[in-house]
Amino acid sequence: MMTTYCNPVDLTYRFQRDGRKALEPCREGSDPAVVRFHDKYYLCPSKTEGLFVSDDLAHWSFLPGDFTNSEGYGPDLWEHGDRLFLTTGLAGDFVPTPAFVTSDPASGHWVKTGPVWSVGDPKFFPDADGRMYLYHGCSTQGGLTVQEVDPETYTPVESAVSVARLDLKHCGWHRPGENNSLDPEQTSGLDAVRCACCGDSLPESWQEGAWMTRHHGQYYLQTSQPGTEFNIYSDDIYQGPTPFGPFAPQADNPLSFKPGGFITGAGHSSTFTDRFGNYFHASTMRIAARHIYERRIGIFPAGFLPDGTMYCQQRFGDYPHFVPEKTLQYDDNVFTGWMLLSYHADADASSSQSGHPAALAFDEDIRTSWIASPDDPSPLLSVDLGSECTVMAVQLNFAESGCRRYGMDGDVRVYRWILETRLPDNTWQCVDDASENTEDRTHVYCPLSQPIRSRHWRVRILQAAAGGIPALSGFRIFGNDGSGAPARIDNWSAERDGEDPCIVRLRWQRPSHAYGVNIRWGLRPDRLHHTWQCHAEEERTLHCLDSRQKYYFALESFGRGGVAACSEVRCL
Repeated sequence: MMTTYCNPVDLTYRFQRDGRKALEPCREGSDPAVVRFHDKYYLCPSKTEGLFVSDDLAHWSFLPGDFTNSEGYGPDLWEHGDRLFLTTGLAGDFVPTPAFVTSDPASGHWVKTGPVWSVGDPKFFPDADGRMYLYHGCSTQGGLTVQEVDPETYTPVESAVSVARLDLKHCGWHRPGENNSLDPEQTSGLDAVRCACCGDSLPESWQEGAWMTRHHGQYYLQTSQPGTEFNIYSDDIYQGPTPFGPFAPQADNPLSFKPGGFITGAGHSSTFTDRFGNYFHASTMRIAARHIYERRIGIFPAGFLPDGTMYCQQRFGDYPHFVPEKTLQYDDNVFTGWMLLSYHADADASSSQSGHPAALAFDEDIRTSWIASPDDPSPLLSVDLGSECTVMAVQLNFAESGCRRYGMDGDVRVYRWILETRLPDNTWQCVDDASENTEDRTHVYCPLSQPIRSRHWRVRILQAAAGGIPALSGFRIFGNDGSGAPARIDNWSAERDGEDPCIVRLRWQRPSHAYGVNIRWGLRPDRLHHTWQCHAEEERTLHCLDSRQKYYFALESFGRGGVAACSEVRCL
């Protein structure tokens, strides 16, 4: 069977340091910089005292590092002269930061190099001609800038030039607030600023997270907006003929946008290639239940179309996907087709705290969780899928509750568990025995070596991480129930807002046997790679369009037995 993976990526996400004013100790991992170096993949998130390495994009190991700027946000990795370089943006209290270099990342030994600098979210880009450029910016008004630097000393060669600014009037996805809604209650803490393009007074929106990709002689500057705490955290592409531009926004933006599903958000990212030349996009994903910087990492297929348009595929972006074993084309689908069998399934637990029942591990929302009673001697969570299904994979998303750890200090205990399924003869079969686990894993993905036909599943938690109380934000079971795909959606409507064309309102009748619907859209009927995944609802208002563009829309229902054909495509 081909290797598969499932977002969020299962990493050792570090606990936040004390003093962050979180509701309780929680983890964070964001702003991922990923490069392929010596045929291995290296991933460096913010606030991590090391980096991660993988041979296959599915299994990651932690490598501690002896660099001193691990507290900075917006890390950068780049290869230059057969060496790997690492730096971050400004650390805590705006402390300047240097760069570090190694020829052997596995050794954990890094040497300080170059001067220190004071910039937000740096991205160093060594071009093919040997010249080096620094892109940076992290603010509500300044936009992003670029300047050439000496490739050996990293000192500026010339002054910085502004290269990208937000347009909140025309680009709905640039607007802050949950669902880009600009709800006064959601944006009351945001100051008003003047839109750089139209001069109107609008709530502030962050622009940050520079990354540069060179493809077929063109330069693709990636930026992020409007705020990491929202489900609509996203990335744009600005395209230009030189490292200095002039850069123009790609017509088909945003590049990266995942506002619906189990875990949302896909901003402040990096773009890299695998050994087959396929592009991937590693993004920051939002939890923000205990602290606005409680975040995780997701990895998505990406690429370029023949006309130079850069795209990212985030349809079913938190379901299992195959790791490619060949060069992919735009229409190639690495989604496994394994459907979610556990959504709103009957659940039971040995105990539950008030407000945190067993059902919250099956509601497809990483921001809610089942939490066991602190005096439960044998915490257990079980689920009845309702019928015998063919199960292909399970994902256990452990949450933090009552933990006693900050940073890398404090209680070092990790989660230990036993995952079991009940067979037709009513015996329980162990599927994953992690009773002796020593790895600090949070989003455990268990693809099965062989499919299992079963209905009942349970997880027994033997130990919780960091002295906390056992908790699960998602006990997700993937496969097929044999019922077949639901009916195609034929009865639906969509209307563009006459006063604000950034807004479109869609309504539909969800077919029987469908537990969800994908809203798909794009600038051409054969390019519907933008997706908003919905579940039980039958209407959705999108505030994320470009007011100057015409869009093509279609709806796609899905259920435990598969995905239906798309509805007719409509132009608005």
